[in-house]
Amino acid sequence: MWKKGSRVIAVAEELEKFRELLQISDLYDIAAAIRGPDIRFSDGLKWALTFPIRDIVIHGEDPIDTILHHMCPENLDDIFNDLEHIEGSLGHYLNHIRNAIIALSHLIEIPQAVKNYALNYIDVIWKAWIAIREDLQTELNKAMKRKKELAQCWEMLCHEHYDWEVW
Repeated sequence: MWKKGSRVIAVAEELEKFRELLQISDLYDIAAAIRGPDIRFSDGLKWALTFPIRDIVIHGEDPIDTILHHMCPENLDDIFNDLEHIEGSLGHYLNHIRNAIIALSHLIEIPQAVKNYALNYIDVIWKAWIAIREDLQTELNKAMKRKKELAQCWEMLCHEHYDWEVW
């Protein structure tokens, strides 16, 4: 039973504000990505892709640190190892993550190189998953090559951002 008390009215007012905020496409894109994947065997995806967005938005963490920490080569290796087992709408999930990275770059400062790295990280997961699903060895080899290139890019970004060498 709903009461017309001040608490119910306050919640209704906050929900209305939330609905209005979600009309802003960048905020909707971020909110959609925070939810995480509806995909089986997706813990690696959640750690590498959903958590950075949550950490930046909810906890106010530095976007560069967060992206480089979560979207690292080791996590990409783990995701690649899990790709053949992943079940669900991976493309739908990756599209939400991609849109959220772009939306965040509209709202906060994310260097172009870090943004490009994140978008390429997402794209190579998609390309590898398709190659595995369609049994396209040539395309999988291309994705594996891009994964190695992304590892080099990650090292360069870490060197630039932290002024240290990656072992």
